[in-house]
Amino acid sequence: MQVTANQIPVLRIADERERPTALSDEAIAWLDAASEPRPLNEDLLSFDGAASVRASIKCVLTIMARLDVGELIARQGWLHRLTGADIEAKLRFELSVKQVNLLLDELRLAATRARSQLENMQRERDRFAEDQARLAGLIDYAAGLREDGTSTDPFIVDRLERRVANMITMSRANDMAVAQFRLAEDGLRCLLDRYGEIAGMVIPLWQQHAFAVIHAPARLSGNDADVANFLVCHSALEEYFDGEARL
Repeated sequence: MQVTANQIPVLRIADERERPTALSDEAIAWLDAASEPRPLNEDLLSFDGAASVRASIKCVLTIMARLDVGELIARQGWLHRLTGADIEAKLRFELSVKQVNLLLDELRLAATRARSQLENMQRERDRFAEDQARLAGLIDYAAGLREDGTSTDPFIVDRLERRVANMITMSRANDMAVAQFRLAEDGLRCLLDRYGEIAGMVIPLWQQHAFAVIHAPARLSGNDADVANFLVCHSALEEYFDGEARL
């Protein structure tokens, strides 16, 4: 475990060898130091991986809706070539493809960062398990102080009781946090798995077929294999993105 500068005094004060054996002000101070909660990973508070991926998906979906290969095919006649309408349609198609590719890159980066956050969530959940074991030991220690009976000062006893109540509350909160982390991890993992399946095959095929359509050596028609393959991939991508955007 990496120890930060502000944790070193806490760990030193809460050293097992310095633990008081009788109820006293020193024992309360030791208990306070030993039970001090650790801060949550800042990345988990400042970044929502699932929301970022879905936001990128919605942006891709918006631009994909502008891709109209039908318009490109419809402007292949001699009059369109004479007026330059075929070139205009091709340029619009190329621009939309480039915009989609840029957004796909942003989506890939969002997914990469989300995977990093998933790892942080798993590490944080492990830390909660460590905290639970630590709190259980401290609660047992406090119970021993209370049963020792060496101090009859009601003020000190009341302070101890409040510490114990706080630790029990924190332990229950940690149990809830672990359950919440598991749910969040499962949801993010499923989202990234679905994206991984699309990113590993459909997106590269879509890009290849879009390139083939743009650089077709002859006039395009709806019967061209390049156009048909592009439409199949485009439909699959739209279906996936639309499904994720609705979740």
